[in-house]
Amino acid sequence: MAILRLLKRHTAIVNALLTFASAVFAGLWVNYLSSGQPMTDREHALLPVAVLLVGAQCWFIYSTSRPERRVIRELLDLGVRFFIAHARPGIGAAEVRAFVHLCEKMRPGRTLAKQRCLMPRYWSSPGAVRDFGAIPLDAESFRKWYVNVLAFHEQQTLCREPDLVARPSDDGLDVRVHFSARSVISTPVWSRATPPAVIGTLTFDSARSLAEMNWQDATAVNAAAQDMLHALADLIGKILSNEEDAA
Repeated sequence: MAILRLLKRHTAIVNALLTFASAVFAGLWVNYLSSGQPMTDREHALLPVAVLLVGAQCWFIYSTSRPERRVIRELLDLGVRFFIAHARPGIGAAEVRAFVHLCEKMRPGRTLAKQRCLMPRYWSSPGAVRDFGAIPLDAESFRKWYVNVLAFHEQQTLCREPDLVARPSDDGLDVRVHFSARSVISTPVWSRATPPAVIGTLTFDSARSLAEMNWQDATAVNAAAQDMLHALADLIGKILSNEEDAA
């Protein structure tokens, strides 16, 4: 069901087009009905078409908001609450975010060729503004700076305090980040395919330091943080694998 997966990547556009089309067909039918002239069979058919479009939109909304998606968001919220509870006192929910990025082949910019990218698909983020756009996986500058890109390639849990000044330029790219994260912790998400494969990353970032979040002990990832991250990533990998099989 490659077409359905493609549509799911652009839910806002699909919903807007279906809403517009159903409104147009319904509006035309009303105009013909109120004109006082006898309606042809083709003009009568406009109303059933509008109803079918509304039904298609209802089905699409249902299929893109399945329980699996809600479960993943609940898992991300659980992770945020866990890390806040284990961080130093005074850190609030507005200072921690969670993302699941999935590996997809797409254009990271309008003038760029399709390539492997990490795309944010699930998140727990304060406020209405969220990150968007594809992060190139194989660009060397992005691999060095983005913690989740490095975690994807090295296939291990990593935590860093990225230098915001050294962030690679996103000129020509669609990626936009609306949160000045001071610290980041990320781990790969594995599929249940044979052999297993990395299909994305689970990432938490915070406006606080690694020490304040208790994400790092000396030079290693904190054991409790790593265990929690692995447990969440394992569950999310199972959910996404089951969802892929169902599609």
